[in-house]
Amino acid sequence: MSKLTQELAEARPDEPFDWIEFSTRLNDEFAAATTSEERAELLAARAVAMEFVVRQLELHGEQLEKFTDACDLEYILGVVAAVPVPRRPPRGDLAGPD
Repeated sequence: MSKLTQELAEARPDEPFDWIEFSTRLNDEFAAATTSEERAELLAARAVAMEFVVRQLELHGEQLEKFTDACDLEYILGVVAAVPVPRRPPRGDLAGPD
């Protein structure tokens, strides 16, 4: 169990939850994760934290939609950032023999 997952398990509904701080740490851990199991646990933690925030702030309608849209965008950006991009060789290397 990751430290973030443990913190979520111990979070109290009557205490303010710092989504921005949690999300920043989660994104950092996601970028550093080396296995699909680690990433899956972090994605599950993100889902639990989102539900916690929705319940705690009693988000509905447009507020809920804006929050989930922002979370979805942040998730997509995190996944894209975590995907290794192969380095292209310099153009001269593609020319082949003379």
